[in-house]
Amino acid sequence: MIERVAPAELHAAGAAAFPAGMRPSLAAPSAGMDTVSGGTHGIGMAVKDDAGAAVPRERQPREDLVRRAAHLLPEGAQVRQAFICQSAPNFLFFVITYLTGLTMFWIKYRCVAVTDDAIYVLDSTKFSGGANPRRLIGTLPRATRLGPVAGRWAKITLLGETCWVHQRFHAQITAADEAAGFGT
Repeated sequence: MIERVAPAELHAAGAAAFPAGMRPSLAAPSAGMDTVSGGTHGIGMAVKDDAGAAVPRERQPREDLVRRAAHLLPEGAQVRQAFICQSAPNFLFFVITYLTGLTMFWIKYRCVAVTDDAIYVLDSTKFSGGANPRRLIGTLPRATRLGPVAGRWAKITLLGETCWVHQRFHAQITAADEAAGFGT
């Protein structure tokens, strides 16, 4: 279970180590912030894992992906990691799409949600860039290794498709692999 905690709780002892003018800002979240998973999350909030350790920001799933994918997952499934990927026969399709837009309709966008029990591959709309899943297209066993990932765009295989994952989601894949018992 991921628990949301205020930064003052995490850094109470450590803040004294900074000189008075150099203390980090620990801003509280503003009213009306997103309340996914029973707590607020935004600037100034941190997340703890099952063991009570703070989870680095890049290893936390994007809450908009978690919220949008929730209705496609089994009841009670808790998303541990989530990322977006794009499927195409080879990377040249992305270059052509970037330059001309001609191959845009061959590229498929996927949202992947990793829970404790399985890995769910969701089909997403093209114009959302993968952030708005519409239907479940397949499930992989939780023991499936997704990585290793490296470079700006990492190549992975999901359900027999070659998919490309941007660097900003590499920490999600690494965390999913580590949680499944695979080393880095």
